Amino acid sequence: MQDRHRPQWRVAKELAACPSLNAEVLLSTPLSIVVRARLEFADARESRDTELVIARQRCQGDRPSGLALLAAARCCVRRLAFGAGTAPRAACRLLACIDGRWQLLLDKASGRPAPTPH
Repeated sequence: MQDRHRPQWRVAKELAACPSLNAEVLLSTPLSIVVRARLEFADARESRDTELVIARQRCQGDRPSGLALLAAARCCVRRLAFGAGTAPRAACRLLACIDGRWQLLLDKASGRPAPTPH
């Protein structure tokens, strides 16, 4: 049974197959990297800059795998859109800065095919 309060998210599947991505790294430590991301809300009045934390073991140097980036994106959506103590926000897209451009990671399902990144 699905939780009616949590939207279904489409994933940028072509990124999942990438062994490493050139994501914009904001912070690098021996245990993790932090990647620049943006969460967009359905009301389109606001987007929120955020970060995706990825374990170093799921990276090649400072380049996260596609699967690791998508897993961090899912955690971010849960944390920001459904955070404890706040009313759920209608988030609709999560993007990360890859190869110097914003690329779609997650998109709220609406019955349409997922858009392809440019």
